[in-house]
Amino acid sequence: MYVGDHPVNDVAASKKAGMKGVWKRNSQGDNVKADFIVEDLEEIPLIIDKLRN
Repeated sequence: MYVGDHPVNDVAASKKAGMKGVWKRNSQGDNVKADFIVEDLEEIPLIIDKLRN
């Protein structure tokens, strides 16, 4: 899993490398193709728990 704030350099690149792409929402767009989208980094543990189950 890779968490980033850039739709291409972080999210798309991590997905291309076979990882889950997590986008930290910001003003760079609304149509980001991420596996997960978070508003706050405190949401990351919830995603990890979801992936474990």
